[in-house]
Amino acid sequence: MGKSSNEVINAFLNHKKATTGLSYSSYNDKRGNSVYVERVWSNGNCIYSYSTCIAEWKNDNEVYFNETKYSTSTSRLQSKLLDWFRINHIKTDILPHKIVKNAYHLSTRVNGALPNDFEC
Repeated sequence: MGKSSNEVINAFLNHKKATTGLSYSSYNDKRGNSVYVERVWSNGNCIYSYSTCIAEWKNDNEVYFNETKYSTSTSRLQSKLLDWFRINHIKTDILPHKIVKNAYHLSTRVNGALPNDFEC
C-alpha cells in the first residue's frame, strides 16, 4: 500500500524513496494504451507529481524547483514544498516553464539541455 502525499514529501525531504501508489491517468503509452502512474513519488533526489519532476535536490541546502502550473493537486504539492523550503532556509532555484517543460530531471535542463531534448 502506498503512502500519503505528506509521507512522500517527508521522504523526499530526507532524501528517501516513497510513493503514494498507482492512479489511473489519461496518459497513453506509445501503443495508445491507457496507463496507471504513481501520483506523487520520490526517488530520494527528486519528487514527482505523476511523471513530472517538481523539485530536485541540488545539494543538501539547495533545490531546483519547477513552478509551472499544473493540476490542483500538483499545485498543493508545490505549495507544501515551497513552505517547507522557506521555513528550513533551503535555497530554492525557481525554474521557468520553458526550461522545465516535460522534464524528468530538472538539473539536466539547468545544465544545458533544451526543452525538447528528451521525452518523458
